[in-house]
Amino acid sequence: MYTYSYSSSSSVGDAAGFAALFAGIMGVIMLPIIIAMVVMIIANWKIFTKAGREGWKAIIPIYNNWVLFEIAGMNGALSLLLFVPIANVIFSIICYLNLAKVFGKDTGFAVGLILLNPIFMLILAFGKDKYLGESYATIMADHKGTPTAAPADGAQPAAPAPEAKPADPWVSGNDTPEQPQA
Repeated sequence: MYTYSYSSSSSVGDAAGFAALFAGIMGVIMLPIIIAMVVMIIANWKIFTKAGREGWKAIIPIYNNWVLFEIAGMNGALSLLLFVPIANVIFSIICYLNLAKVFGKDTGFAVGLILLNPIFMLILAFGKDKYLGESYATIMADHKGTPTAAPADGAQPAAPAPEAKPADPWVSGNDTPEQPQA
């Protein structure tokens, strides 16, 4: 005579083992992502404070991109295009190009911001570079960093006009208005 013994302990053990395996795999995957997020929050916080903005704005998920676009001299509303599939790549590149310019960096640094973003954001955050202002990117785009062509009469070419200091105390870093000398 055959006796059959049905036991559910093996299926419960299998499910527990699968759950433990899944949790272990997710932990290995999620840990580097969480570390990268913390590093980016720290870098953005420092960049925001260098630009005269409040650092806590780096913590708010969508608003931090808005502020980053404004720091780069762009309209903050353009950051909403980061949700559009092809436009997100294009506007991210434009933002990083402008971000490099407003901190006085060249195009090579902007390429680093695009390709190795966490590393170059940390360099930008903790480097000795000064924030030159939101209007700096548009001034440099207008002048293209080169003097104009020589006039026909052989005189020296005219150099671009010197950059005017912004009137906003947050951008200039001066919290007190200038007092006239007596």
